[in-house]
Amino acid sequence: MSPDTHWFLTEVRYLEEKKCIAAEFSSEETKRNERFTFFPSLLAPKEDRAGELIRELLFTLDPQKSKFENLKNSIKISASTYSDLKKIRNAIHSSFKIGISHLEPERQFLIEKNWSYFDCFRFSDNLPEKLPLRVPTSKTRFTAESLDSTIELLAEQDRQKAIGLADSIVLSNLLKIPAEQVNHLSISIGEIALENAFFKAGFPKPEKENNSFYEPVSNLNGVFSDVVEFDFSKVWSSMLGFAFFNLGVDSLNCDCCKPVSPFSPNVLPSSIVEVSFLQDAVYFESTLPSFSEEFHKSRELKEKRIKYMDEFFLQTIPVGPFSRQETAFVPIRDAQELEKTRIGKITGNSCLAWTCKNKESFISSQLDSLSSATVFASKNIEKQKSKAFEKHGIIGESVSSKTSEMIFMQSLEKNSCLVRNELFRQLQNPKSSFFHSEIAKGINAIKSSTIDEFRKISGNRRERFICCQGNSAFVKSEEPLKLAREFSKNSTFPIPEISKKHRAISFSARKTIPF
Repeated sequence: MSPDTHWFLTEVRYLEEKKCIAAEFSSEETKRNERFTFFPSLLAPKEDRAGELIRELLFTLDPQKSKFENLKNSIKISASTYSDLKKIRNAIHSSFKIGISHLEPERQFLIEKNWSYFDCFRFSDNLPEKLPLRVPTSKTRFTAESLDSTIELLAEQDRQKAIGLADSIVLSNLLKIPAEQVNHLSISIGEIALENAFFKAGFPKPEKENNSFYEPVSNLNGVFSDVVEFDFSKVWSSMLGFAFFNLGVDSLNCDCCKPVSPFSPNVLPSSIVEVSFLQDAVYFESTLPSFSEEFHKSRELKEKRIKYMDEFFLQTIPVGPFSRQETAFVPIRDAQELEKTRIGKITGNSCLAWTCKNKESFISSQLDSLSSATVFASKNIEKQKSKAFEKHGIIGESVSSKTSEMIFMQSLEKNSCLVRNELFRQLQNPKSSFFHSEIAKGINAIKSSTIDEFRKISGNRRERFICCQGNSAFVKSEEPLKLAREFSKNSTFPIPEISKKHRAISFSARKTIPF
């Protein structure tokens, strides 16, 4: 075979008896199998004397069949076989009730190698060298023809089936799971992406928390005409990146970047500072609606707050009432506004959350990798369109829409966005295995502060900001593109997408304000 032959990783199998991974690489014409010695592992949290206790337990089992490593953020245990590893996991769980992070051996191997299904390779001196992702030209056990040919044959008959096949291949690649499993997942794709990211970084799953985490509540009701919907999903996931907040379990409240003041640039907007009030009967609408909700549920005088909200047509429950010289801890942006309007004064006491400025979090790295895949696909799509137009003129787009390259890259563009958004959503989901209340509060505060900036710019342009729901902001805007660009320029945040223009849209309170 030519050294320039493209090989695609089509199958990965763990052979327990051989203590190895068998990897199948396929080209257009043939297959080759390579074997790699492999010992599966698990991650356990470092808690108090957990390391000592686990080490003692391993000696009571069979010390010849396992290896103990004390990593920075976890305890790593490798075993001779996956069966041995499962016995160790069960023994640890039953003895210490400790949550254990482990993945199937095939996925562990791919994470370790930084490979995935349908990655493209060439072999140099019998060693696989990974190449940029491209539409696979290999046969598989579930297709009679090569994948690119199968996609094009399906596109001629039923384009949706061609897209479905491409989606399975792309998600298999993004998540490091076999293509046959993509449509039969027991957990969300966001959870799988987080499993991969945590395992790669050597972090166990966060311990389950018994916490009170409140979603924002909107009191908005009514029908509105000529409304533009802005999609902020890419904006918010980008803002977890190193260039902005660098938010992650490994970067939160690091020792190296402790802020010198509440206004240091790496302080999260979820931080709270103490304010002394300078007036009586103070109410205010917080820039952080989840704080308002938490305050309302935990404090007395609920009837007064609801009455105030109704009288002044507020969308969210207000914080208050406060009397002169009373002190309270409030979100940092609220404190700045209260001091600016001379309603309150910041005392200097604070409870801050911050992120690292020196090292990128592994969550940021994962999101950046997915964003790079989106950009890579978008550029390839534009190249395909340009080539098709040069060759076929005005019918070029119709011709290119049925090519395997176009269908594959459109799937990569779509699904890399989908996985990124799902990963971001799971970080805020209290039911997720990876939920961390401080991370969720940080994300919620980032979202709220972003929307607050967008609301202010809308007001400055005399355009009516209606509300924010989910990943979308709704504005009555005559020049939505200019609004989006001005917001991005003034805030240095990415440009939100204009997703829809509604002739009419109705809103209603999403749930009852509790007493």
